[in-house]
Order: sequence, then structure tokens, then C-alpha cells
Amino acid sequence: GDPTECLSKNNPKYEKLTDVLLEHFERKRAIGESTRVIVFSQLRESVMGIVSMLSSKNAELLKPTPFVGQSKKKESESNPGQEVAGMNQAEQQRILRQFNEGVFNVLVCTCVGEEGLDIGDVDLIVNFDI
Repeated sequence: GDPTECLSKNNPKYEKLTDVLLEHFERKRAIGESTRVIVFSQLRESVMGIVSMLSSKNAELLKPTPFVGQSKKKESESNPGQEVAGMNQAEQQRILRQFNEGVFNVLVCTCVGEEGLDIGDVDLIVNFDI
């Protein structure tokens, strides 16, 4: 089925995250400012779920993209044994460049985003797992 459907039913945090981000972007747009946001989540599967959920809401305002580490990890909870693919360094650099250029305005990432990467100006950071 649709992953966003089960995510929103099982975890009210996804709906709250969407509300918080929409409010943040609407407030910035109202005063004519651009803004960028980072959302941290521990599991790659959660990262993909958050991106999917945000992509289905107000696409004009929210432009999310995943950003994950390079290794492949077996951590798909809905499909045990299924590997959730990582990103190579070139993909990571492309995503960061597009984020800094405004192609994307929400970077949804695993803790790889905390590892000393030059991400640029960010106005809001959300730790989804707390």
C-alpha cells in the first residue's frame, strides 16, 4: 500500500512534523524570506517515509529530499532483510548543492548530516526521533 497512509495512521508525529514545517515556511513566505530546514531521523526507512509524507503535502511550499549515509544497511522494519540503499559521495554532494541552491528546502537525513558536512544556512532543525 501507500507508505504515507500507514505512516500517518501509526505515528501522529508525522502529521505534527508536517504542521510545524508548513507553519514555518508560510511564516517565512509571508515576510518574503527564503528558508531551509533539516529534519534528522535515525532510520533510513523513517527518512524515506518523512520525505514521502512531506512530498504529498503542499508541494509548492515543501520540497523535501532524503540525505543518507553511504553504506547499505539491513534496517527495513516493514520488510525484514530488505536493504535500504545508501548514497554515494557524488549523490551526497549533488543533494547538498541542490539544497544550498534552493532546489530542495527540506533536507531529511540520518545522522550523516551531523558529521561535519558543510550544509550552509539553515533556519530550523528538527530531531524527529525525540
